[in-house]
Amino acid sequence: MSEGWRAVDPAPYHCARPIKRQQAMRAFHRLVLSVAIAMAACSPRQGNPGEAVASRSTDLITIDEIGKKQWSNAYELVSTLRPNWLAYRGPDSFGAPGELKVRIDGVRVGGIDMLRSTPVMGVAYLQYINPIDAAARWGLGYNHGAILISTLPQRY
Repeated sequence: MSEGWRAVDPAPYHCARPIKRQQAMRAFHRLVLSVAIAMAACSPRQGNPGEAVASRSTDLITIDEIGKKQWSNAYELVSTLRPNWLAYRGPDSFGAPGELKVRIDGVRVGGIDMLRSTPVMGVAYLQYINPIDAAARWGLGYNHGAILISTLPQRY
């Protein structure tokens, strides 16, 4: 053997790697557990089985919401509970500005002004239909969507 050469024991290097790997895995598991706990804490409450969880739909006004207050007309109801339905969305062409259409029990009755003359008594629900769904359902001309008003059946 030559004088300048010394044997190096590979054991210390071999033992050091698994310890570092174990520490890294522990740190990773702690991180995953922390993220899981944070996500569980931030998720919405699911409630007990059989217990109804109240949630407000952004595209529907139910009879329960309608009955909570006396409304003078459908416009007041919509402008109070879902004002974003009435928000102007810009012109739909270069010539004429479009407007939101109103349908009562599936029949087209006019635009937003029709809501002012529609009494709330007898209304089962109001639903906002986005422009794409309205065009697919009723054809062209619904560039700003529609409000569908469904009435309660008449009792004689």
